Amino acid sequence: MNERKRVFIRTTAALACDISIGLLFASVCVWIINVAALGIFLIFLLWLIAAMAALAASEYLIHPTVAFLLSERKLEEALRRTHGLTGVFIQFGSRAAEKLAQAATCRVATHFSPWLKRWT
Repeated sequence: MNERKRVFIRTTAALACDISIGLLFASVCVWIINVAALGIFLIFLLWLIAAMAALAASEYLIHPTVAFLLSERKLEEALRRTHGLTGVFIQFGSRAAEKLAQAATCRVATHFSPWLKRWT
């Protein structure tokens, strides 16, 4: 796997984690605001603190975790395993499609056979 694919996989994982941690902090802020009925200034401070906490969690928790979990060796192993499974899924899919086509052809033929006999 080339470096461009590795960077894309790591970036996608990091962005997904960043978005999820941001949504987590935003939902916590909305819950606190609804429950506590805070004033405008305190709401602003709460959102500011939540934004800073989300950025800190992203920088010090999410990105190192993604870098650790998606190391070169682990990405290569995952690619090797999924590459081996694609052949199995392709064979299974083609066999399943053939069986479905045969079953559909038999059903259509038996369903329309009286009609075809009348018109031939």
